[in-house]
Amino acid sequence: MAEPRGRGGRKLMVAYSFQRQFVDPILSGRKQQTIRAPRIGRSRHARPGEQLQLYVGMRTRHCRLVGRAKAFRVRAIEVALHALDPALDFVDLAATTGAMAVQHRADWLDLFAVSDGFASWAEMRAFWLRHNVPPEFGKPDGPFPNGAVWDGVLIEWRRFEPGATFSTAAAPMMEGADG
Repeated sequence: MAEPRGRGGRKLMVAYSFQRQFVDPILSGRKQQTIRAPRIGRSRHARPGEQLQLYVGMRTRHCRLVGRAKAFRVRAIEVALHALDPALDFVDLAATTGAMAVQHRADWLDLFAVSDGFASWAEMRAFWLRHNVPPEFGKPDGPFPNGAVWDGVLIEWRRFEPGATFSTAAAPMMEGADG
């Protein structure tokens, strides 16, 4: 199969930026996926088979290429966090197909979180509450008294190759919600 090409016949590569905390999990192979918001306009996410460029610190002078990988699978995802009872949290990997793929078992959520670079679902949940959930979450008089649902895209990759000049010590801690 031929490599996907962009305008002008150039090989197409889709770039993603990560916070510093995800560099070691990416380099070690523990993190082989990322969850992103849907893109609008002409921009789009990677498609299976396309080359990915994984960076830390994009759009800063500290930008470093962590490595390259090939997109393996791209699918819709829905992450739901319950405000009062984390046992009611779930991840739906078939959010747009209508198929039953909802997972809320604690062991599955922990495995999913580890594959996304976290130590556990509790750690991933705390990250999501800090970066992806509105401040009104869980407030009785707010718009999300029982919880919040977030729709996005899960991009999984394989065949990771580290960047030639990447040094984990050279990349500063990056702020933001990239994950």
